[in-house]
Amino acid sequence: MKYFYVVFVVLISNCTGNPSLKEMKNQGIEADSMLTYWYEPSVSTVSGILTLEKFWGPPGYGEDTTVDKVETEYILVLEKPITVVANDSSGNFEETRSGIFKLEIVAGTNLDQFLGKRVTMTGGFFGAVTGHHHTDVLLTLVKIAE
Repeated sequence: MKYFYVVFVVLISNCTGNPSLKEMKNQGIEADSMLTYWYEPSVSTVSGILTLEKFWGPPGYGEDTTVDKVETEYILVLEKPITVVANDSSGNFEETRSGIFKLEIVAGTNLDQFLGKRVTMTGGFFGAVTGHHHTDVLLTLVKIAE
């Protein structure tokens, strides 16, 4: 098993990509079957397929695609939906989120060698804060393994 360690980089970076609980029920997914995690400072481990996705960035985040920049982000597509629970130390930006299928990865390094592969990632969850955050919940990566 290959291991790749990442230096912690704290980035304060609209949030789309995760279905609602109603959509999940329509797909036969029950909230009770989801794995539960907590925001930082808890450390969590999740698995899925690492992908790259493009999103509209500044200045208008998709309002005028002739001038808006394109942001390319690492996205972990999870094998099962998860719930991430807010706790007292989560701060003001986090709230409990259910049905999370995709996580934006904050890595601070190139992960291209893992693209399209099933990987296991360890790190801390935090909630989206800015327009540069493209999923409701992000993972600050500490460790990745194939």
